Amino acid sequence: MNRKRSANSRRGSNQAGAPPPGAAGYFGLTTDMVQVSNPGGGTDDNRLVVLIANYPYTMLSPYIGGTHMGPNILIGFPLGQ
Repeated sequence: MNRKRSANSRRGSNQAGAPPPGAAGYFGLTTDMVQVSNPGGGTDDNRLVVLIANYPYTMLSPYIGGTHMGPNILIGFPLGQ
């Protein structure tokens, strides 16, 4: 059995840049649904902030089933200096 992995699989899911416009990423998210910022860059308040907004999800239920819009998700991660 060949156990060699391609360069892409060794790198995991890290990506140097944004995907092409309109290309679906994980969970069907597109670039217009995800915003990434780095407020406080170069200071002691340096952090990474990710906002996921306007994403659809499907609910399987006899009464409220269908496609709905999810709530905004805001994630902040301190990077420090």
